[in-house]
Amino acid sequence: MKNLYQICYQICFLLAVVFGLTLAGYAQTNIIEDQTNWPTGDWTAVSTNPPQQNLPTSSAWYAGTHTLLNGTNGTLVAGYLGGSSFTWWTYFAPSNAPVTLSPGNTMQVTVNFMVYGVGVQNANRHLRIGLLYSGTNQDLADNSTAREAGLVGYCQNMNFGTTFGLAPFSLAACTNVNNSDAILAATADQYSFGHSGGGTTNDPGFMDGVPYTLIMSISETNTNSIAITTTVLGTSFLNGTNITFTETDTNFDYTNYDTFCMRVNDGTTTATNFTFTSFQVETFPTVPPAPIQITSVQKLAPGSIVLTWTSTSGNTYSVYKTNLLSAPVGTWPVIVTGYPAGGAAGSSLSYTDTTATATSGFYRVSSP
Repeated sequence: MKNLYQICYQICFLLAVVFGLTLAGYAQTNIIEDQTNWPTGDWTAVSTNPPQQNLPTSSAWYAGTHTLLNGTNGTLVAGYLGGSSFTWWTYFAPSNAPVTLSPGNTMQVTVNFMVYGVGVQNANRHLRIGLLYSGTNQDLADNSTAREAGLVGYCQNMNFGTTFGLAPFSLAACTNVNNSDAILAATADQYSFGHSGGGTTNDPGFMDGVPYTLIMSISETNTNSIAITTTVLGTSFLNGTNITFTETDTNFDYTNYDTFCMRVNDGTTTATNFTFTSFQVETFPTVPPAPIQITSVQKLAPGSIVLTWTSTSGNTYSVYKTNLLSAPVGTWPVIVTGYPAGGAAGSSLSYTDTTATATSGFYRVSSP
């Protein structure tokens, strides 16, 4: 005959299953920045008219020496003034508090824009889009000299024209080169992954005045593996919807970010004007976690219970326990949180409670 302790914990197991299903936690989307309006004015005149950092509704934007950067009718207009290139960038996070990825999570940048003066077909990838970590927000005082040195992250080199002269996308990593080259100026300063995609030669490309959406996402799929996906939505492309490309990095595993940058080599091989209508940065779980279900409660020895539940890779969990079922859920003591360190490795997870000395106990599990 089973003793009272075993019977009680069998009953508690049924209750724990119910709580595991109904009290499962979900990680929410975190908005880092959501800018839909740029005040009218010259955004290149930093010394006399410094842009204001007011996250999450806006960030300060900066331009290189050959760039016209103006707030016009609530949009941000980046125009070409002639010269070798035109560049603009923004810091969407403080230098001492970057956006930091963890396994199972994604950072996504979404930019809505239009272009004018699109160049004809060419075989260059002269538009460069960077998601980077500066660590110092190095150019807040001087907006004309953003340098590649000290920066790490990823750069999407992109072919840009009315039709594509080769596959549009080719990803590279910025690896903290020790030189004074301008930001994203030289492919020799970057580590190329050697792959390309998103389309092929003679595919229709960009058109003046067509609304486009750039979505660049970086996901830490697991420790030491980063997936970078670049998608541009627009009706002018071959399928009338989008071009897209995904690359995986297992060498550098960059997880900190605070800077978005775009560099155009010249107006002839890209476009002479980019008009931005919104800029958003957000983080969210790469794969939404499955509902948590407690699958077993096993007694190992007096005072020791093994609790097992369904888990999502990369997620951490908190376990709560009370000896009084009538206690309000918000008052249940936590017996472990942030478990396991580094996140779950599979679809099932167990925790041993060595404090189960009472004659009854009730558990719930949540994430995060």
